[in-house]
Amino acid sequence: MVNAWQLQQRRADLIDQLYDRSGRTNGLYTGLWQEFAADVAVNARDTQYDDVIHDIAIAIGATETIDLAVEAAAALEVIRLHLFGKWI
Repeated sequence: MVNAWQLQQRRADLIDQLYDRSGRTNGLYTGLWQEFAADVAVNARDTQYDDVIHDIAIAIGATETIDLAVEAAAALEVIRLHLFGKWI
């Protein structure tokens, strides 16, 4: 279980990661979360799920294992790439 301090640290780390991925160089975080949320919403709306399934199959094949946890992690990473785009 994550305590309150750890949760706050995770949130701060995420915002810093979003800033790094945003391409901003002005030091301003204003509107960053909204930009991220809008971008993810568009990706979720426009995702071609046949492409996601195809990419998951390739990722699982690349693991060269029958370990379900490893395969699930590979699948989750593909989904993250499709939804979060430039943000990860």
